[in-house]
Amino acid sequence: MNKGSKMMKKTAQKTAIRVKSQRTSPIGVTPDKETRINFIASSKLDQEISSAARASHTTKSGLIREAVKEYILKIEKNALEEALEQGYRTHSAANTQLNKEWEAADAEWPRH
Repeated sequence: MNKGSKMMKKTAQKTAIRVKSQRTSPIGVTPDKETRINFIASSKLDQEISSAARASHTTKSGLIREAVKEYILKIEKNALEEALEQGYRTHSAANTQLNKEWEAADAEWPRH
């Protein structure tokens, strides 16, 4: 094999490696960079994760990834509900007063 052939082969290998590492995504969407996260689980939890992953036809990583996403959404929803409830409590006196003011106007409105 001559020097030119070796360089072409090396370039082809680098290109193949680069292509393998690129993920496809819809046009204009940049995929998130994936990061490896390690954690410690009991043997029992590991078995339960494996069983649930098999039943869901996914990997353990996929199962855990989806579970964490759902948990984060639940936390965000709870925080929003708490903020709304606090806002309702904070403004309840003003809302009650406004409602009383409109009751008089509603009483005057002609009914058909």
